[in-house]
Amino acid sequence: MPTEEANQLLNRTSFSQVAANNPGFTWNSRSSEVAGQLPLQTIPLMTARGVTVGFARCEINVTTPGKIAFRFNSIAGLEVRIDGIPTEPAAEFSTTLDTGLHTITVTIDSAKRTDPLQLELLDLKVGGNAELVNR
Repeated sequence: MPTEEANQLLNRTSFSQVAANNPGFTWNSRSSEVAGQLPLQTIPLMTARGVTVGFARCEINVTTPGKIAFRFNSIAGLEVRIDGIPTEPAAEFSTTLDTGLHTITVTIDSAKRTDPLQLELLDLKVGGNAELVNR
């Protein structure tokens, strides 16, 4: 949420702090549409260091460790971090994850993105298994 504390933190540090579970950032739930897209207008925006950005995150539960694959509908204007670690931007990508909960945090540059946000978990013939956690 675009609070004064969050804005001060972002102006003093970097956008990566949002993915670090810093208690200075608060989150509110948003629901995607039936087709799985999260409309950009539902994501609160804030301006920090001259850039207007929004942040979204979700959790996945990895039930079988291994390679987990993802797909974005578009990577325009996105930075992605899994458990706080930057991930190379790609429409489809995979990473190896251990069993347990993992947080995916997306930074959205509103000047570079007009498409709604959609992230899918993909099935791999050889790899781990994960499911989206609804909260």
